[in-house]
Amino acid sequence: VGVTVTGGNVSDSWAGTAGVQVNDGTVSWCRITENKATGRNSWGGGVAISKGTVDHSIIAYNTAAAAGGSSYGGGIGVYQAAGPIVIDTCLVYGNRAMSGSGGGIYANMLGHKLTVRNTTIANNEASETGGAHVVAGVGNFVLGNSILADNASGKGDVNLSLPATVDFASQAFGNVFANG
Repeated sequence: VGVTVTGGNVSDSWAGTAGVQVNDGTVSWCRITENKATGRNSWGGGVAISKGTVDHSIIAYNTAAAAGGSSYGGGIGVYQAAGPIVIDTCLVYGNRAMSGSGGGIYANMLGHKLTVRNTTIANNEASETGGAHVVAGVGNFVLGNSILADNASGKGDVNLSLPATVDFASQAFGNVFANG
């Protein structure tokens, strides 16, 4: 609770985050910035989570970038979820997935529930799809009372890569599809 995690770097292949790893718990009131997951097939530059909650936190300027492989979730990455995940009252800003999808958030849920609410996902970038958010291996995904703004992707699906239950209070605007 209430810590700053910055400047982490992990270059191992098939590795999670350079910032914070959450296997079953809660990250609250934290600032997770400028971390880099650069290994082949890496995920979650700022936060790698398999089950739990991230709330009231800033996840900004993190990078997932792999040479010769893929990288997912510049800000928050889920690789093979182990249970429900909640992202609540967060700012996910300025993160990048430079050789993959999900600049802000990438989630491979494997049948589990992902809830993103009261969250701003803005100014994130992915070289593939989902500048803001990508959901794969879909379970149940709910986006509520959130803003997706000024995100960019290289190959389409700027905001969400799959249909989701979206609260009418959620808004998406000012997003960019780079190679269209």
